[in-house]
Amino acid sequence: MGSKSKKGAYSTPCWLSIIGLVASCIKFLHLEKRLKNAQVIILAAGEAKRFGSPKQLASFKDVSMLEYVIRLALAEGYRPWVALGANRELIQRNCSEVLTKTNVVDVVYWKRGLSESIGKALNELVNSGRVTDGVLILLGDQPWLTKEHIMMMREQAERSPEKIVAADYGGWGGVPAYFPNRYLDGLACLEGDGGAKQLIADCPHVLVDVGDAVRDVDYPDDLRV
Repeated sequence: MGSKSKKGAYSTPCWLSIIGLVASCIKFLHLEKRLKNAQVIILAAGEAKRFGSPKQLASFKDVSMLEYVIRLALAEGYRPWVALGANRELIQRNCSEVLTKTNVVDVVYWKRGLSESIGKALNELVNSGRVTDGVLILLGDQPWLTKEHIMMMREQAERSPEKIVAADYGGWGGVPAYFPNRYLDGLACLEGDGGAKQLIADCPHVLVDVGDAVRDVDYPDDLRV
């Protein structure tokens, strides 16, 4: 650990190292507590007209695209809220096993856009009585998201606890994004298919470069790029 003085006490550099280690552990535990109380919402209610079939079920790394995103959230210790709308019954049949580990949200009016899914999921989350420090919103058609990207967003959320943390889309923020509790009312009031982009733009936020994770899938060829 370090050198001792003649009286047996550890030298000053050694104590400084111990203090630094303790401080790092406290910071890590604080981050873990904050993230343990966060909730994840996965938006997967769209019709996928341009794709030509339910893209949530498109194959990606030997599983469906939606299942891949769900399993990523599960691996990070979350029980996500999965918003399903168009083709809900078909998706539930094909992803039945993994969906039993989630909270499925039935978005009846999915044609109203992403905001409807966000509002419906938040409403069910609040009604469940779950304690949350914030919400991390993911898209079911962004399979290039990795655990490293989520950790980057977690670390930024710890450094900026009062700000929205959003993926960088060339200077503007979008999903995946983390919203502290203070912004949940704003999320619940969104309308249309613009999702949370305008809320992010209007509120204090910080952008995180998550690389290819911002790519979503609109056409079958997008999965082969």
